[in-house]
Amino acid sequence: MEKRDNNSSSDLEHKLEIVENKLVFIKEQYESAIRFFKITLTSISGFFGVISILVVVLSLFSKSEVTNAIRDMERKFDVLSQQALKLPKLDIFYKDEVVSGKTISITIVDNIVLLNKLFIKNIGERIANNITIKIYCNSTSNMFSSLVRENIEFYYNWKINDSSDENFPLVIELKEKLVLSPQEVWPFPMLRLEPAVTFENNRHMDEILLDTLMKVEVYYGLEKPVVLEIKFEKPADNKIKN
Repeated sequence: MEKRDNNSSSDLEHKLEIVENKLVFIKEQYESAIRFFKITLTSISGFFGVISILVVVLSLFSKSEVTNAIRDMERKFDVLSQQALKLPKLDIFYKDEVVSGKTISITIVDNIVLLNKLFIKNIGERIANNITIKIYCNSTSNMFSSLVRENIEFYYNWKINDSSDENFPLVIELKEKLVLSPQEVWPFPMLRLEPAVTFENNRHMDEILLDTLMKVEVYYGLEKPVVLEIKFEKPADNKIKN
């Protein structure tokens, strides 16, 4: 009987030891799992922290790039704006007054047409190249052929052609293209008439010129030329106007 009790006690202790060992093992596994979870959580947190930092850095970098791009565009715009302001600009003057886009009257004094009081000026800030000057006329070719022949400067420097403009069938064009520096002036030539020369209906050159309308066009690279229309008149009441 006593021996059986001892065996039972030993079996119980053995079973308790097994249970205790299992509990220790479970505890170790649990603690290991907790450590793994903490490490994993820390790693994930660190990873997202790094991602957050990268996002912030990239965001700042992107903003910096955009800011730099905007500043670069602003600089280029400023340069282009300044360059746009520094362009040649031609105007037609008569007696130091801008007459571009107007119709003016020029007085014939002693059979002289004072076109030399008419001039082109580059009021811009750059050189104007390839300037073309055309003078359209609504009168007959014979009169202007005579006018060109009688004025040496016209004869050598200008040419007469038919025009496609029905209102101005003739055009006198400067043979060479002009170049004007900023503030430089180019005067038109003075014309001397020969009133003794007669044309149709026994009219003299000065009489025909009084019925003549001229249109000056100055081209220098613009889509539209600078334009001026000219009429002619004699001095009123025998007073010289120039």
